[in-house]
Amino acid sequence: MSQPSTFDAPTQAYFTASLIMLANAAVVDQAFFIAPEPLEVVEIHEIHTTLGTGAGDVTLQVERLQGTEAPGGNGDALLATTVDLKAANNTRQSPALTATTANLQLAAGDRLGVDISGTTTSVAGVLVTVLLRRI
Repeated sequence: MSQPSTFDAPTQAYFTASLIMLANAAVVDQAFFIAPEPLEVVEIHEIHTTLGTGAGDVTLQVERLQGTEAPGGNGDALLATTVDLKAANNTRQSPALTATTANLQLAAGDRLGVDISGTTTSVAGVLVTVLLRRI
């Protein structure tokens, strides 16, 4: 299936929303996309160039944010399991989506965000890509 890299509202059914956190200081909870119309999350992928080295787990969850919900664990989790930011460098991770399918649907104005957990020592070059489908 061919997927465009940009959203052409009149003709495209699929498009991507991406978040790039190049520097370690940028690897923080944040929103990165506002749905312009009703959409459904189809796939989520993550890759990083520098893995975390701090003690304990360092993870990333993609979440749906509604209304005044702030990023950082306040929204609905979209992944069944979190992404491991201490996994091998330059290795794509594609965790399963949540079984709660209602959470995968975004109304116009809903946002996508990331919830980073743990101490992000050294983590850098994080790229998160979300494939969305118009509904």
